[in-house]
Amino acid sequence: MSSDNRTPRLHSFRIACAIASATLCATAIAQVAFSLKPAIEVLDNPVIADSPAYPALAISTLVPAVIGIATTILSAVLVWTIKSGDPFKKGSATCLKVLGILFVVQAATSLYAGSLKTSVSMFGGEGAVGAQEIASSFDWTSLVLGIVLFMLSQLFLYARELYLDSDEIA
Repeated sequence: MSSDNRTPRLHSFRIACAIASATLCATAIAQVAFSLKPAIEVLDNPVIADSPAYPALAISTLVPAVIGIATTILSAVLVWTIKSGDPFKKGSATCLKVLGILFVVQAATSLYAGSLKTSVSMFGGEGAVGAQEIASSFDWTSLVLGIVLFMLSQLFLYARELYLDSDEIA
């Protein structure tokens, strides 16, 4: 591919990546806003506060907020890195990899939180949580997104190698 064809494609790729990263940043901000309210409600519940599962439940309800904050920061860094020049920097791939890991951790935390709801209900919390509700509480979207972002980070590393090789040839 000649240099003349590569420049417009690279520019449009930068714009697409910046839009995707900005969207991820906006959804992460929304995630923080929507996850803090339930976390505060759980932490303020006196029935749950007396249960032995309280520390683990507090952690499992605060993790989505913390991951949302980290995702917001990493997405902003990713937008800045991609818009500042070469999108195939090692830092871009690292940001994508860390984002992927964060989303997989969030998916695992959702499963853990579902199992904790059952143990809290056994200690006098209101309502029983059945196996069906626990199974449906697993965050499949975060798991799939995490895997896709991790694969995309590997693709960015490979593209970086090809980009550097093409610069050496030209």
